[in-house]
Amino acid sequence: MELSSTRLPQETAKKLTRWQQWLGLGQPAIGASHSDVELVAGPTRTFADETALLLRSRLQAYALVNLAMLCFFFALSWFVFVDHILLGFRIAAILVVAACYAAVRWRQGLTARALHGLELALLLDLVAYIATMMSGRIIHFANAGDVISLTAVQQGYMGGWVLLVLTYGLFIPMPWRRAAAQLLPIGCAPEVLLTGLRCFRADVSSVFARDQEYGFSVLPLVAAVAAVYAAHLIYRTRQIAFEGRRFGQYVLAERIGGGGMGEVFRADHLLLKRPCAVKLIRPDRSLDEQTIERFEAEVRATARLSHCNTVEIYDFGRAADGTLYYVMGLLRGMNLDQLVKEFGPLLPERVVYLLRQICGALGEAHASGMVHRDIKPSNIFAAERGGMYDFAKLLDFGLVRQGGVDPVADLSSFGGSPQYMAPEQFSDYATADVRSDIYAVGAVGYFLLIGRPPFGGRWIKELHAAHAHQAATRPSLLRPSVPLDLEEVLLRCLAKAPADRFSSAESLRAALDACSCASGWTAEQARQWWRENPPGSARGKCASVETVA
Repeated sequence: MELSSTRLPQETAKKLTRWQQWLGLGQPAIGASHSDVELVAGPTRTFADETALLLRSRLQAYALVNLAMLCFFFALSWFVFVDHILLGFRIAAILVVAACYAAVRWRQGLTARALHGLELALLLDLVAYIATMMSGRIIHFANAGDVISLTAVQQGYMGGWVLLVLTYGLFIPMPWRRAAAQLLPIGCAPEVLLTGLRCFRADVSSVFARDQEYGFSVLPLVAAVAAVYAAHLIYRTRQIAFEGRRFGQYVLAERIGGGGMGEVFRADHLLLKRPCAVKLIRPDRSLDEQTIERFEAEVRATARLSHCNTVEIYDFGRAADGTLYYVMGLLRGMNLDQLVKEFGPLLPERVVYLLRQICGALGEAHASGMVHRDIKPSNIFAAERGGMYDFAKLLDFGLVRQGGVDPVADLSSFGGSPQYMAPEQFSDYATADVRSDIYAVGAVGYFLLIGRPPFGGRWIKELHAAHAHQAATRPSLLRPSVPLDLEEVLLRCLAKAPADRFSSAESLRAALDACSCASGWTAEQARQWWRENPPGSARGKCASVETVA
């Protein structure tokens, strides 16, 4: 399910992503993957952990900006104004900022305490730089009796104080108490510094008029108050965003998928520290009674299943704002659609290895009176479970029918994926039975062998006509290495008449067991393949096979 009915322009989406990341509000779900689950790993993160991660990136940016400004003004004074006042001190201050930037940028494993130490060192260095440079120049022009230059220097450095305070409050994530403890004294520092110069140096006092001393020194304090308020707003907004990702004992992380029934997020259980996947339907998404009933039917149907090749349901509930959610196991690996698109068609023996497991999951569902009705490559996951690879998981029972009655069927439409639907689902959707699922399994097997569904078409009517009347091209004509016995099994699954197909998932599994290549793919081979081909390693280039175009 998309976030809105209108897709944002690509450039606008990118800008929104950058601004949300800068503010620490997370990344919007624009252009996210449409798989239900995917390879996601990582420990549970608290709000303090997220703040530490954000502090590192912000501190790096803040140090880089200040380093660039200091280098610019140093070059300007050296080459343009030939001004060598406090030259050694300026170089030392630049080196401290550069060292802070390098530590944040390249040192790995910095703790939150170390980051706060670098943050404080950077701030004190910048404050010392501005205070020392302003004092040195004021004393220099006071000795020369140059009131005009002294006034210009004072006003210029007051602008520097204001910039320092505002950028620090906006860049560095911190609660308002710490912001006030650090920024308010810095805002008062110019007034204290000027008062001290006037009291202890007669040459400065003699050329300082009252309006010169107090006219602009109040600006840094005003900026400090504004920066404290801005830091509070940003920090509080991040807290609200973090709390908004909590559903009972679960904290949502990144969005990892979506579909017609909602969105899927990676999540963590607060007490068990167990990663999981949470599927949501938010109340602002046409949440009518039919949608609620369908969602609850999916949860109840899936929760009753216990087969190891069916996705596990841990929890179900409704949030305070009306959002429906259920919690399922977080799978590591790829769905079969991703697997084929990234690595190309699979070996016949591997196809049999995966389909036999799906038959086991369907066998339990069918025995319980359930028909899945939306079997497709993206709803089958090749996962890693307890050291076992190519462990098939059947997902998304959102279109399940129970006991011969579909409580949410719309008789004026159909549900499912047209590329993998049995012919009767297009015209008699409500009465589709277990043989419709058998047809879909055959279509998925065809896709895994050839790299495309058995029938193509841009429109639903074209696909309906193809499924109902066209004979699927024999896989061996497109890929000569496909065994004839496996080909016959898949073509029987794709028979137009339900009576000509396998009558049950158990009979289909028995036929797959009898194929000559049934023992050609083992758990050890699966483990070796995944070690050599982790997700993303193909970089979108499918492995070559001997398929005929």
